[in-house]
Amino acid sequence: MCVFINFTTTAMLYLKTKITNKIVKSLLLGSVLLLSASMAACLTACQTAQQASDDFQRPAENRKFPRPIVIAHRGASGYLPEHTLEAYIRGMELGADFIEPDLVMTKDGVLVARHENEISETTNVADVFPKRKTTKTIDDVKMAGWFVEDFTLAEIKKLKAKQRLAFRPQMDQQPFLIPTLDEIIDAVDQYNTKTGKSIGIVPEIKHSSYFRSIGVNMEKALLNALEDKKWDKKLDQVYIQSFEVSNLKELATLSKYHLVQLLGDPAESPYDLKGKKTYADMVTLDGLKEIRKYAQVLGPYKKYLVVENAKSEMTLVANDVLKNAKLLDLKIIPYTFRNESFFVMKPLTDPVKEYEFFYKIGVDGVFSDFPDTAVKALKMGNETIN
Repeated sequence: MCVFINFTTTAMLYLKTKITNKIVKSLLLGSVLLLSASMAACLTACQTAQQASDDFQRPAENRKFPRPIVIAHRGASGYLPEHTLEAYIRGMELGADFIEPDLVMTKDGVLVARHENEISETTNVADVFPKRKTTKTIDDVKMAGWFVEDFTLAEIKKLKAKQRLAFRPQMDQQPFLIPTLDEIIDAVDQYNTKTGKSIGIVPEIKHSSYFRSIGVNMEKALLNALEDKKWDKKLDQVYIQSFEVSNLKELATLSKYHLVQLLGDPAESPYDLKGKKTYADMVTLDGLKEIRKYAQVLGPYKKYLVVENAKSEMTLVANDVLKNAKLLDLKIIPYTFRNESFFVMKPLTDPVKEYEFFYKIGVDGVFSDFPDTAVKALKMGNETIN
């Protein structure tokens, strides 16, 4: 809170009655006026932040973390095929505070974990159902493939998940299956019961507008699933995220879960705001104020938070996005941290140093394919890990 004390009148009176030396009097007068202007600016800024906060949506509970949190991005996807129960369990075992399932929906209305609704890149669907290939337009992008919404859960369970990235362990012979959201929550509950921990989930709703266009309300389906699993009683263990905006605003009126506004490429727009606002617009101070009206967390690509074109580690510094977010009580959890050198943000070359840099500038957490590396960097900073 800023406290503004208007002492200018008193100070001027003091100058008139107590000081006769003209030089000293002039210096003091300048100092008084400068200090008064600074304090007035502080008051204006604080009043602006306070006025904006009146409209801020707040979750029923606000989980406090003594250190940056680690989110296992699609599970421990650096080691195992993404969005599999094995990857989620490995992520928890490696020290993650949360796991992150991306959610799409089957033909018969079951939420399952896939990064995209087109599933040929992450499953063997082309081998199992070769004749089911089709062409669709998803978020204005025409594509050919196999789409999860065309398959029942029974059909999805006939598929095997596979490693998406060629430079990571393939493990083609292992029977990794596509999990449902219910199965993921059960796995987290079982792990928490076994360990006494309170690991949470950060589900991402994929292609909300597209699914609405085919009559599927992903948001209500997610809320119903959480309620059925009694996770509506665990509000501090759920953060719901989306690259779109209108669905998060709707969720802000329907629930008290923590909401995460994800940010894509700066030149692009959330699909539901195409032609109206870019992601770059959303990280201005006014844009952040608007986000804070319905969300509590910002999920930007990590480069959003630093001054561009740093030539060395010494010149790599944070920009105003993080500072302004902190002013608005908007938490920052950037993505995606990976061990491979070509993913490490330049001019850094060491993944551990990359984590250390972002921890140092004050992020509230990280999305990581390698949660053990994120935890290692925390320990190197003398953070306590439970």
